[in-house]
Amino acid sequence: MRLFQRTDWWEEADLHFGAQRKISEVRDQLRRQGRTATPEQIENELPFGFWASLLGPGNNYDQRLWRTALHRAFPGYRGGRRELHRYLDHLRVLRNKIAHHCPIHHRHLQADHQTILQCLGYIDADLVGWVDRYSRVPGVLACRP
Repeated sequence: MRLFQRTDWWEEADLHFGAQRKISEVRDQLRRQGRTATPEQIENELPFGFWASLLGPGNNYDQRLWRTALHRAFPGYRGGRRELHRYLDHLRVLRNKIAHHCPIHHRHLQADHQTILQCLGYIDADLVGWVDRYSRVPGVLACRP
């Protein structure tokens, strides 16, 4: 995302303390690994929860970030920030359940998969076709008891 006419947009975005801390942690981690902490590398290493939190309520991000940038960051999306946050937060919770080996068999996994494709489409319509073509999720779900 390029805001404020700079690649390190977070330096001008007046982010809340938790977001600033996460960026500092990523920068420090990259340096410890002997990697250059370029803006692109920092963006690539920020966790999904960081990005979802930027769309969340509070912190006046609606005014400071998203009024001008929402549809540039998500060109396939035509709704408002709150609704988009709801989708992404839903996926954040699902991702965390999977990452922590929590049971997900009781969920409507086909709907979760559709939400993933829908959110990918908000970012890049071509990406949806690629994921749809190569994903094994529909086949696995079809074999589900």
